[in-house]
Amino acid sequence: MAVAVVLVTMTLLAGWTGNYVARAVVRGVGDTAAASIEGLISRQLDSAIVDGVLSPERLDSLEDAFSIGSAHDVTRLLQINIRGLDQRVLYQLSSGLQDASDRVDLERAIQGHVVVKLLDLPLAALPGLPQASVPVLKIYTPLRAGDPEHIVGAAELYFSARSVSELQGRARKDVWVIAALIGFFSLGLVAAMVDGTGRIIGAQRIRLAHNLRRIRELLKRNVALQQASDRLRIESNLAGERMLATVGQDIHDGPVQLLTLLILRMGGRSSQESQQDNVVLAQQALEEMRAASSGLALPELTTASLADAIEAAMSRHESLTGAHVLRTIAIEPGASAPLTARICAYRVVQEGLSNAYRHGDGSPPRIMASTAAGWLRIQILNQLGKSSLEPTPGGMGLTGMRFRVESQGGELDIGFEGGLARVTATIPLVEQPQVSPSAGL
Repeated sequence: MAVAVVLVTMTLLAGWTGNYVARAVVRGVGDTAAASIEGLISRQLDSAIVDGVLSPERLDSLEDAFSIGSAHDVTRLLQINIRGLDQRVLYQLSSGLQDASDRVDLERAIQGHVVVKLLDLPLAALPGLPQASVPVLKIYTPLRAGDPEHIVGAAELYFSARSVSELQGRARKDVWVIAALIGFFSLGLVAAMVDGTGRIIGAQRIRLAHNLRRIRELLKRNVALQQASDRLRIESNLAGERMLATVGQDIHDGPVQLLTLLILRMGGRSSQESQQDNVVLAQQALEEMRAASSGLALPELTTASLADAIEAAMSRHESLTGAHVLRTIAIEPGASAPLTARICAYRVVQEGLSNAYRHGDGSPPRIMASTAAGWLRIQILNQLGKSSLEPTPGGMGLTGMRFRVESQGGELDIGFEGGLARVTATIPLVEQPQVSPSAGL
């Protein structure tokens, strides 16, 4: 593109400059020739033209002056016409050139302007020979008699233009040579600039490619770290549940066994009534320890389905409290969930029903569970009692419930409206959910 632009520009510039110089050459030669002829004949014109007519006595002097103008062979004066102010021919010296006067150019010459034209004019044909043409410099120049403001007529001059044509050719050639040199120099500068720019762009491209590779590597590392974080979160939840199971097993195998042995030993000592009281107290402690250990260990959730895990939490609450739970379960058939999601759902229902039992007005709480688009939505509703119209959301139970749900990547919402407590948990059923928790629920 740069080469094309420079070539077109220099071609146009050289053509325009060559034409301008050629016109300037013609104009300069014409003005010089007109001034020379006017200088030769201006003295004779003052007395030669009487009442608009050229005096015959002065013709010899005019012819002598014109012979001087035609002495040089290169710029020889070929033909001349002298006209008065009314454009009538007063004097004519013809060499056989066939040309007609231009009235407009004559009028301009009479007004004091010099008109110069470069023409190819035909010569008068001779019998048996083809007609030929010659380059002619045609000049219309005003004729003044003494006073520069006193114009007495106009001269129509025809000079040989051979030298002018040669001068024009040399001028055009010089212009093209200069334009070519400037063009090649400009192309060299453009080539150097383009080469330097190309090197800079190449270096920047390599740097950008290197940065792009680094960005892709960082993105891969970020994805790997995110996946590792998700795995650690899941493993942490599983580890927590295993720890709870281990603690429950240790309680069952340690204190429970000791309390059992204590009951057996106490049964053989002391009085019957004292022993009976001790046995009752020990049995109560044993039941409490068993309840605690069964609440920590959840081995049945390992093989239970999602619906069974939620149902197990409600059934356990009903068996421990004797209270009835209203339920609406709309879990998709065959909906699968990881163990951490099933445990989370179990604990949310367990804690929600426990809070409803402690802070409710005694009416049955309602559990609504549904699945859609890879998410589990659990909602727990209960009426608050008069002594606890609005439980404190920052309690340990709700805090633990929120932490458990959010650690799974879900959301927990707690609200109170007109004495109605509502707890809504949204739990993902896949490790990396692709849909918003509220979609389709």
